Amino acid sequence: MEDCWLAADLDIKYSVLVAVYNSERSLRELTANLIDTLYPFSYEIILVDDASTDHSFTEILRLCTENPSLHYYRHDTNKGQSAALLTGLRHSKGEYIVTIDDDLQYDPADIKRLIAEEASTSADIVYGITNSRKGSWPRKVSSALVKRILSPIFKVPAKGSSFRLIRRTVFSLIPIAELQNSILPEALFARLDLKIAYAEVSHRERKYGRSGYSFFKLAELTLNSIRVYLRYLGKNNAR
Repeated sequence: MEDCWLAADLDIKYSVLVAVYNSERSLRELTANLIDTLYPFSYEIILVDDASTDHSFTEILRLCTENPSLHYYRHDTNKGQSAALLTGLRHSKGEYIVTIDDDLQYDPADIKRLIAEEASTSADIVYGITNSRKGSWPRKVSSALVKRILSPIFKVPAKGSSFRLIRRTVFSLIPIAELQNSILPEALFARLDLKIAYAEVSHRERKYGRSGYSFFKLAELTLNSIRVYLRYLGKNNAR
């Protein structure tokens, strides 16, 4: 197991991971909202710039000089959201990991709902789910189609989302490297005996820019997910 770098820092309760790509206009608002939400908990916010082509990294540097609880890492080439979150995970120290997108469609204030749900259920993973997802219809249709295809293959619930709280110990149970190319880490979580819970959260219209996930990009990531999952199954069956 690759758990030697996954030891929690007892002084940090929550590590919030944000994969950043071309979101210079949303970062200040996002981090300010995160800081307001996480007070008075002990926390860290890790921003991973996935080779943005705008001024996101400059803004990240500026924000990190203003608040010592903010940390940053940068990819030289674009590797995708899952790889960026994995980079953040490798450097995180919190007892719980929270992942949230950089586009402000998920409200950072709803992290408190994830925390409350974990406190009441002792769940290993709490997903933020919504019945009113916003976005362009091609994006919503393609996302729904990908979930419909992947759910029966991986035997995972279709209600998962990228807004989630995960108990740190979950990551000590699987080879973390297997997550790097997967759009659906839940495919790997599904083989574990984990307690899953859900919290109703809001989902807002995108305030800045547009999504970088086209139908074809999602299709490519789906194929990567299937490949990674099958490789993971092969390794485990060979043991």
